[in-house]
Amino acid sequence: MSWKTFGGTDAEWDDLVTSLNATSPFSRSGWSRYKEGGRWSTIRCVFSTDRGTTSAAQILSFSFLNVITVAWIPGGICGALEIDAEQLIRFVSNTTGSKAVYCRVSFHQATDNESPSTLTTLKWKKAASFLGAEETFVVSKTGGSLADKSNLTSNWARNLNRGLKHNFLTSIWDHPDPSEIHDLFTEMVAYKKSHGPAEIPSLESLRKLLGSMNNELLFVQTRDNSGKLIAIRAAFIVGSFAWDALAAANEEARKCYASYVCAWNLLEVLNERGVERYDLAGIDPLENEGVFNFKKGFGGKRVNYLGEWEAARPSIARHLAGALISRMG
Repeated sequence: MSWKTFGGTDAEWDDLVTSLNATSPFSRSGWSRYKEGGRWSTIRCVFSTDRGTTSAAQILSFSFLNVITVAWIPGGICGALEIDAEQLIRFVSNTTGSKAVYCRVSFHQATDNESPSTLTTLKWKKAASFLGAEETFVVSKTGGSLADKSNLTSNWARNLNRGLKHNFLTSIWDHPDPSEIHDLFTEMVAYKKSHGPAEIPSLESLRKLLGSMNNELLFVQTRDNSGKLIAIRAAFIVGSFAWDALAAANEEARKCYASYVCAWNLLEVLNERGVERYDLAGIDPLENEGVFNFKKGFGGKRVNYLGEWEAARPSIARHLAGALISRMG
């Protein structure tokens, strides 16, 4: 029983993680293509027993000053959770030739009573700081539909009806323009300077994301009566699971509630495509209260992630690399 390098194609990798019931877009080959080219390179590996392949991991790695290798698994370990930290560290060390290795795994499934103790027994430690969110809202199909208005909070439903009165054009965006998206984010951030934190993805990163994850991305756009883009919302789709990917709305969209119309239309399209669960990709009620309240309005279940766990050899590398990777994202 051991970890071995996966030597198949991107398509074969995606088929494998699908067979292991992996739902995270960060386990897909497209995400590794998106992250590669900068500091990260990709290592794909599988864990096999006499029952065949039981687990798999897509590792993003980089070496710092030729001293330590940082291994990050943003999509979590696919398949069986019972993975010994030291075995995975040893595999990364043998693969990279690095004597010092730090490994962090992000699990985006809901936590339970058993998994934390299982990971601790397997010599993983809960990360002291997080790259992503610790909790989220998950909208699930109820009554045969993911887009069920009865689940919406009264305020969210009221704002949706206000937005629908404007008759703006909302539709699936089959060929999203990264320049338009970048401009919309720029408008949004300029408007939100005093309304909460916001970031502008670079034009280069948008182009790379659209090119790498095109097969998994669904975009919905809202335009005003002049044809100007005023709101977008996008989701990754992996089987019957969707994950919030991008969202932006300018001042006009916020004043006329177009962001609600755009988000609701995305939910309807996800429902039409057979999605049964939609993860709103993290919440932060303290630092980003506005986004928290917007996501809360969908009426989804508030979920605590199993979260981020780490291991290292030697142990001192956990403190050094943990601080470094938390600044990098």
